[in-house]
Amino acid sequence: MSVTPAICFGPYRLIGQNGPLLRDDQEIRLQRKALGVLWTLACRMGEPVTRSDLMDAVWPGAIVVDDVLSFQIKALRQAIEDDPRNPQYILTAHRIGFRLVNPGAAATPPPASNFVGREAELEFLRETLARAAQGQRQLLFVSGEAGIGKTALVDDFLARLRNDSPTIQIWRGRCLEMTGETEAYQPVLDALEGGVSSPQGDQLLDQLRASAPSWLRQLPRFLAPDELEHLRRITSGTPPERQRRELAEALEAYTASRTLVLVVEDLHWSDASTVTVLDLLAQREAAARLLVICTCRSVETILGQHPARALQLGLTARGRAQTLFLAPLPPDEGGRLIERRLAGVSAGQREALLLRSGGHPLFLVHLTDYLRDLDAGAGGGAGLDGILPPQLRELIELQLSQLTPSEQLLLEVAAVTGREFAAAAVSVVSGVAVEAVEEALESLARRGLFIVENGLAIWPDGTASGRFQFRHALYGQTLRLRLGASREARLHRRLAERLEQAYSGRDAEIANELAHHYEAGGVAAKAAEWCVQTAQNALDRLAPHEVREQVARGLGLLESLAPDAERHRIELRLRVIASLRLQMEQGYVPSAGDDHRDRIDSLIELVGDDPASIAAIGAQWASRHFNMEFERAINFSERMRDIGRATRSANMECIGLGWAAHSLHCLGQHEKADHYAAEGLRLASVDEGAGHSVSADALMSLLGARAITRWILGYPLQALEAGERAVTVAEQLRNPYRYVMVICISRGMLLEFVGDYPRLLTTATEILELSRRCGHLESQRWARVLLGVAQYRTGDPEAALRTLQPVLDEMRQRGLVLQVPLGLVNTARAWSDLGEHERALATANEALQLIRRHGHRPWEPEVLRALGELQLKARPRAIAAVIAPIQEALALARARKALSMELRAATSLARLLGRQGKAGEALALLTPVLERFTEGGDLPDQCEARALIATLQR
Repeated sequence: MSVTPAICFGPYRLIGQNGPLLRDDQEIRLQRKALGVLWTLACRMGEPVTRSDLMDAVWPGAIVVDDVLSFQIKALRQAIEDDPRNPQYILTAHRIGFRLVNPGAAATPPPASNFVGREAELEFLRETLARAAQGQRQLLFVSGEAGIGKTALVDDFLARLRNDSPTIQIWRGRCLEMTGETEAYQPVLDALEGGVSSPQGDQLLDQLRASAPSWLRQLPRFLAPDELEHLRRITSGTPPERQRRELAEALEAYTASRTLVLVVEDLHWSDASTVTVLDLLAQREAAARLLVICTCRSVETILGQHPARALQLGLTARGRAQTLFLAPLPPDEGGRLIERRLAGVSAGQREALLLRSGGHPLFLVHLTDYLRDLDAGAGGGAGLDGILPPQLRELIELQLSQLTPSEQLLLEVAAVTGREFAAAAVSVVSGVAVEAVEEALESLARRGLFIVENGLAIWPDGTASGRFQFRHALYGQTLRLRLGASREARLHRRLAERLEQAYSGRDAEIANELAHHYEAGGVAAKAAEWCVQTAQNALDRLAPHEVREQVARGLGLLESLAPDAERHRIELRLRVIASLRLQMEQGYVPSAGDDHRDRIDSLIELVGDDPASIAAIGAQWASRHFNMEFERAINFSERMRDIGRATRSANMECIGLGWAAHSLHCLGQHEKADHYAAEGLRLASVDEGAGHSVSADALMSLLGARAITRWILGYPLQALEAGERAVTVAEQLRNPYRYVMVICISRGMLLEFVGDYPRLLTTATEILELSRRCGHLESQRWARVLLGVAQYRTGDPEAALRTLQPVLDEMRQRGLVLQVPLGLVNTARAWSDLGEHERALATANEALQLIRRHGHRPWEPEVLRALGELQLKARPRAIAAVIAPIQEALALARARKALSMELRAATSLARLLGRQGKAGEALALLTPVLERFTEGGDLPDQCEARALIATLQR
């Protein structure tokens, strides 16, 4: 067996993590927690260790008061006779934590006993770090086959770095091996947690607050509840691209004054979202004192479809990253490793071991351990053929055979739980008492066999036990291969059931783990149910790739189940999340590729008024409405309204009324839409009077619909008031994505309608800047349309065309129609002002065709009126021929009780009648329309009508 290295300070020697602590070969008795604190300090000799780092290392996951740590520090000082008033060894780092020093000489943890040589590789790492320290960001893949020494190399490099350059920041995150998808961004979040826990953690927290709030909200244990709630509110709906850009910008700002080494271990098991973050960090041009080191298997051994493969190949090909490939140890270094691990080895044995291992460090470690355990120190190379099997599995099996049957059983069970495991989990699955399990596992760890201790595991139900980790993933893989299929399934089921019980109320935290164990246990329904939560977690983290994978995984699991109510409920939840994922990636784009919509319709009927169907109704309304299936959208909104009435939920009733108002407006049923919006606002007011309040989303929807319908029905001042109320609600919500959408509808569109074009120009510019800043593509498009309209209406048709044409082309290509017709009308008018009359007519006709093809009716009268006026400009003498579309516009506006558009059409038609010498007929047409207005007399439309009446009366 290998000898555990000692850490020395003064006359004391600490032998390993669990002691003993010796002075002159006499053991100093210490409690286990005190030894844990001392080991943590000793491993970072001379470096301040924060209180939170000590808590995490010695009491991981536990809620421990600060006095407990102070008690252990006091006990240590008493044990080593260190005067707290004038300490020599354990110094207090004020407002940070503690540090252990050696008065005689600085001591650092010795390198791992399996690490030798690699001087060329270490020099390469040092040179790469030097470039990073100069502001040239570096991404380095440390690549090689399993067991070749990637982690050992990085560990040695970092150990030297901590000693030589203690100001350099080091963060680490690990990708975990799981059968299912890894949690999105987990290694990145682990690394950020490490950074926040460091002595410079407050500076990192401040930087995340300033630049990356969507990442800060995912570190809840470092935040006060009110700040966490605030962050969740303002970052809800952040697009994935924006989220990743926030992190890149935060790291660039953070490394402006310090160098950061970010280590991502086992990238070949990473999630796709982490890969996209690394890709962005490598591609950006801004200066950054950043070195990213990714350890990963050789490209040839990574699954062909795994994104890590494409990342490594693509970045290295473009010169954006480097790969440090670790080959087997050369003979001289391999020989030194053998001599270090096998005392008295002969030259013959050394040559035989090198030949059989091919210089593979892991093989050499296993072989030398085996030979030493058998005390096979003599005999040259004899017998090595039986010691070195052709595959590592056989070698591990050989080592396993040296254990007792009970030890082998416990390790087999542990392998089912994962590379890291709690003794309590092994106890549950094996049926062995947890005390006996801990004793056996601790014995294996002390003997250096297969596992190492890794702190304490505390489950939410209070269960506490030791936590352990396999020294290498291949151990767990080999152990799992020993299990028969039925036995392994039983073990997975037993573990899943216990974990679900232990994490009751917080089980969403381990959803992916539960899905994996239930799937491996053959319980497809439960596995699919946890796929729902895992997909929802990915959706919340704005990770569309993981959403897609988990939905596909869950639907695949459901295929084996009978079509009962529970299966329908799970399938409905999965498909709703899939639809929301499409909206996340594509925005409000009609998606022919959404193969979930029709199935969701059927499932809603099968499930009934279950919470799952209520969420589905919302997704279906949005899908149908933005696909311009307005009648079907109204059915969903009415259903939500009915559920709200049945359950006495004013909020759901208001949501349904708001949805219905928007869809009814799109059908041209403006009066009914206005009634629905008014009814919803009345309900909201009554609910608020009773001490409750409907959601901000419901209020914004109702007020936005009310603003539009009030203007259309001839109440422009009430429309402006409702619009500003909606903007106020959005401001209080402090969600930038909702805010820019609301300000587009409830301020931008209203300013266009009432004709306040100078203010619209300013507002559209502001909206465009806001939407660009927060990455909201939908609002960017809408703001560009509003800006183009304002440019035209303020006298710059050429600028308007430069703004409008590209965005309208983009929207039509993507199938977005809702905002296009009015944009096309203003484009047509701009072409007409520039003398391009035929092009203007073609553009206006296209707007009319879009409206009639898609059944999007609100602006039909306005488009018809514009078409008539453009025809008149193109053919000034053909007055009789152009009256027809304007008369149709007038008839439609009257039928829909759209007074504001009726006034515009009547004004245009009266002007034409006046040109024909029919002043009396024109006055009889226009005057009654204008007199029906009760407000807004100084707005442009009414001013224009009054001026025309005055002209006709002369």
